[in-house]
Order: sequence, then structure tokens, then C-alpha cells
Amino acid sequence: MIGRRRRAINWTETLTERWRVVPIAGPGRRSSEDLLALSDQDLLDFLRDTRDREGALEQRGWYRLLYSEFVTGRRLLDIGCGLAMDTLTFAERGATVTCADLAATNVELVSRVARLLGLDDRVETVHLDSLEMEGRFSGAFDAILGIGSLHNAPQEVMGPELRGLAPYLAPGGRWLQFAYPRIRWERDGKPAFERWGEMTDGPGTPWCEWYDAAKLIELLQPFPFRLVFETEWHDGEFNWIDLVLD
Repeated sequence: MIGRRRRAINWTETLTERWRVVPIAGPGRRSSEDLLALSDQDLLDFLRDTRDREGALEQRGWYRLLYSEFVTGRRLLDIGCGLAMDTLTFAERGATVTCADLAATNVELVSRVARLLGLDDRVETVHLDSLEMEGRFSGAFDAILGIGSLHNAPQEVMGPELRGLAPYLAPGGRWLQFAYPRIRWERDGKPAFERWGEMTDGPGTPWCEWYDAAKLIELLQPFPFRLVFETEWHDGEFNWIDLVLD
């Protein structure tokens, strides 16, 4: 797939435009611009309903519970944060989080929700104007989270971004990634990744690539990551990869 010629794409612009419209649990998607137009109470009601509904708990509740003690007192970086449902939950449990996204309306929305939840002192937002990571953040993080955000461009695009993020991770820090497994791609007929994007994440999604731990560790080289654990769930629809930086 990587060696095949494909049309030139400005990936910063393409991903920014696509992910202004964010996935939510249950049917439908919402743009962060539309959500910003809600009243404070309606926005909080939307957050709680979206995060706590049955489907959301089935898909995400297990890892929020699994890492609930780990995140307390830790510094986390959520890259491609979207609505930051997970990291805001972790902030409520005592983490200090930095939420970064290409879409300015996404980070504006996260900042507003953090204020409404009384988490201003534990939530920082960063608007990224490119996929270049050098000089974007300060200090070292205990974990970097890619919650469905690091598989929507080719490896030659994502690799430099991932390797640009790795220096912000403290030794012994964790890399936590929510992705789609190879088995789902195979079940869908092994489509071109350009087409699989729309099959997994809806119209306008320019790319989706499956990941497993071995593929991710190779892409992060020369940084010495090793596997803590990986798992698939929801009938093989999703996978979770947990790496540690030696």
C-alpha cells in the first residue's frame, strides 16, 4: 500500500476539515462548531448523555476503569483529542491533561467543557496548526493517548508525527492507542486504506489503516517501546495497544 503512487494531499488541511465533525456514541456525528452554540446546561447534558449512555460504556468504559488508578496524579497528552471524553474523565479522576487537536473549534469546545466541569486547573488545550510536533509541548508526560486519532493518514505521514511525539514521553511512560485491528480490515475484504476510511469512520474520511502492537512499535523506532498488552473487543471492531517506553 505504502509504495503505491497516490494523489498529493495536504494532510493537515484534510484532517482538520474532517475531524471538526466528531464521532459520538450511538448514531450520528456532531460538529464541534454546532456544539459550541449550545447553552452551558445543554452542553453539559450532551456530554453526560454521550459519555454515560449504554453504548459508550460498552465501548469505552472498561479502559476508563482499567486506568482510573494509573492516571491519578499523572500528566497525560491526548493527541487528536476531539471531544476529549476520555481525558476529561481522567482529569475528573485526578490527572493533569493536555488536549491537542488540529481543529480549533475542538480545543475551544474542550476548554469550555473543562471550565463547566470545574477542571480548569487540570486541563490545558493546544491548537495544532500542522502535524509537526517539535516545540509544541513542554515537560514530560506520563502517558500519550491516541484515542482513535493516529490511524487516519498513511504511515509516511503518521510516522514522523508519532516519532515527534515520543520525546515528550518520560522514561517508563505509556503509549495508549485506540485503533482498528487487522481482523476488521480482513473481514471488510482488505480494501484500500483510502476506501476503508469511509467504511470505518464515515463519508469524507480520507484514510484508515489497521494497527497492532508490532506495527506501532516498528513505526516508533528508534524509540525503544515494548508491549504491555493489547486486546481486541466489541466483536473485533476495535483494539487497544498499551506500550511502555524503556
